[in-house]
Amino acid sequence: MSSGKSPDERKPVFHGEFVTLLEYVNQLRSADLDQIKTARESMEHRLDEMNQFRSQLKDQAADFITREEFQARQDTLDTRIRALEKLVWMGLGAIIVIQILLRFVHF
Repeated sequence: MSSGKSPDERKPVFHGEFVTLLEYVNQLRSADLDQIKTARESMEHRLDEMNQFRSQLKDQAADFITREEFQARQDTLDTRIRALEKLVWMGLGAIIVIQILLRFVHF
């Protein structure tokens, strides 16, 4: 033993290094646990926001009409529009006929 110390004299030094290493490992573990806690809280917050968004989408979807209902309404509107267009063309035709008759008939 070149250090000139007996095994009893080295024990406190080894013990002190061991406690320091243990404290270091505990500090690392504590830091890891803090980071895990922070990450967990962040993840829970994100999941809560996702659940709120999912709930909003579900509420919106309840307000939407189905494709079949939309198509039925669209077909009804198309029929009404065609009827109105026909009426307008008939009215324009009647006006043209009246104008032609008025040109030939002089009061």
